[in-house]
Amino acid sequence: MLAGILVLNTTFASSAPAGAIAPISERFDLSEIVGTLMISLFVMGYMFGPILWGPVSLHRNYDRLTR
Repeated sequence: MLAGILVLNTTFASSAPAGAIAPISERFDLSEIVGTLMISLFVMGYMFGPILWGPVSLHRNYDRLTR
């Protein structure tokens, strides 16, 4: 149940701003390209985050376990 809620949360968090690109761009005086870049960087964070932080976390926790 918790896994399903977390998947729904991440899906919603990455797609919710997509419908608001125009109002966000208007409010902060940005171009729509910058709004699209905002969502693209957010999704790329989901892609590269586990690749970068997974091994670091594993290494740090493995060192703690072996002491």
